[in-house]
Amino acid sequence: MDWRKRWHPRGDRSPGQTKRGLGVAMHTWGGSTTIGGVSGSTRRAAVDALELLFAKAAPVLNATPAKLEAVAGSVRVRADPSRKLSWAQACGLMGSMPITVRGKHPGPGNLSFSGVGGV
Repeated sequence: MDWRKRWHPRGDRSPGQTKRGLGVAMHTWGGSTTIGGVSGSTRRAAVDALELLFAKAAPVLNATPAKLEAVAGSVRVRADPSRKLSWAQACGLMGSMPITVRGKHPGPGNLSFSGVGGV
């Protein structure tokens, strides 16, 4: 590999953006840490909002919110997919009251621990 020949100090001033040589990585994850810091609370907010929508749709579908799922543009009863509302119909049940939730971090589940690559 001839590391000594290929190594160069930081701040290489040679022209162009492409640099050639060898270095040493000092981090487990070299990318941004922002996504890991905010994705957990964003995911939790989305789940909480969906649960509020399910609470409005459940009586119309003669089911409990826990038995509903959102699939392919509809809210439906998991055990009987023929009992469903379109996404627009389900959202219409909210009336003039918007769904407002705030994601919490930390929260349940291990969404931002070492070794977790997404949600």
